[in-house]
Amino acid sequence: MVEDGQAFAYRKHLGQCDATEYLDAEFRASRRRYGVWQVPGGITRPWDFRRVRLR
Repeated sequence: MVEDGQAFAYRKHLGQCDATEYLDAEFRASRRRYGVWQVPGGITRPWDFRRVRLR
Protein backbone atom coordinates (compact mmCIF):
# COMPACT_ATOMS: atom_id res chain seq x y z
CA MET A 1 0.00 0.00 0.00
CA VAL A 2 2.84 2.40 0.81
CA GLU A 3 4.52 1.64 -2.53
CA ASP A 4 1.28 2.47 -4.36
CA GLY A 5 0.75 5.74 -2.49
CA GLN A 6 -2.29 4.40 -0.67
CA ALA A 7 -0.71 4.61 2.80
CA PHE A 8 2.02 6.47 4.66
CA ALA A 9 4.96 4.87 6.44
CA TYR A 10 3.94 5.43 10.07
CA ARG A 11 7.27 6.38 11.60
CA LYS A 12 6.15 5.78 15.18
CA HIS A 13 5.97 2.02 14.57
CA LEU A 14 8.82 1.52 12.10
CA GLY A 15 11.10 0.22 14.85
CA GLN A 16 9.16 -3.05 14.75
CA CYS A 17 9.97 -3.77 11.07
CA ASP A 18 12.31 -2.90 8.19
CA ALA A 19 12.05 0.89 8.39
CA THR A 20 14.26 1.51 5.37
CA GLU A 21 12.04 -0.57 3.12
CA TYR A 22 8.91 1.35 4.11
CA LEU A 23 10.57 4.76 3.92
CA ASP A 24 12.03 3.95 0.50
CA ALA A 25 8.62 2.77 -0.72
CA GLU A 26 7.05 6.02 0.48
CA PHE A 27 9.78 8.04 -1.24
CA ARG A 28 9.27 6.18 -4.53
CA ALA A 29 5.50 6.72 -4.37
CA SER A 30 5.97 10.43 -3.71
CA ARG A 31 8.44 10.82 -6.57
CA ARG A 32 6.07 9.01 -8.97
CA ARG A 33 3.07 10.95 -7.62
CA TYR A 34 1.06 7.83 -6.85
CA GLY A 35 -2.06 7.81 -4.70
CA VAL A 36 -2.08 10.45 -1.97
CA TRP A 37 1.00 12.06 -3.51
CA GLN A 38 -0.92 13.30 -6.55
CA VAL A 39 -3.01 15.75 -4.52
CA PRO A 40 -1.72 19.30 -5.12
CA GLY A 41 -0.25 20.61 -1.87
CA GLY A 42 -0.45 17.16 -0.27
CA ILE A 43 -2.84 15.82 2.31
CA THR A 44 -2.76 15.87 6.07
CA ARG A 45 -1.11 12.77 7.45
CA PRO A 46 -3.39 10.83 9.83
CA TRP A 47 -1.18 11.34 12.91
CA ASP A 48 -1.09 15.11 12.28
CA PHE A 49 -4.88 15.19 11.88
CA ARG A 50 -5.39 13.33 15.16
CA ARG A 51 -2.89 15.55 16.99
CA VAL A 52 -4.78 18.70 15.96
CA ARG A 53 -8.20 17.25 16.78
CA LEU A 54 -7.14 16.18 20.28
CA ARG A 55 -6.10 19.69 21.30
